[in-house]
Amino acid sequence: RIAMETQQTHMALGLDAPPERSPDAYRHRVAIRVLGGSTSSRLFTEVREKRGLAYSIYESLTWMEHSALFIGNTGTRADRAGETIAAIQSQRVVFAIRK
Repeated sequence: RIAMETQQTHMALGLDAPPERSPDAYRHRVAIRVLGGSTSSRLFTEVREKRGLAYSIYESLTWMEHSALFIGNTGTRADRAGETIAAIQSQRVVFAIRK
C-alpha cells in the first residue's frame, strides 16, 4: 500500500505465469483473454457493468525471455476498494499446468 493524494484507490496485481515456450502457454493466453482481455471479459462484466465499481479494468500476460507475468490494474472509490477486490477474486480462473 502506498498513500497518494488522489480521488481513487488504484490497485495493481502481478502473478507468475508460465514461460511463452511452455506447453501450457496457449491455454494461459486463452484464459487471460476470457478473464480480462476485453470489454466482454469476465472481469470487465463483473466489476464495471454489473457492479459499477470501476471505469476500467485491465489485465495482460507479458512474456519475457525466461519468465512471464500476469498483470492487472483498476481504480475505484476508496470506500469500494474491498468490494472491488472481492469482485475480482470471485472471477478466479484455475490454471492447470502439466507436469
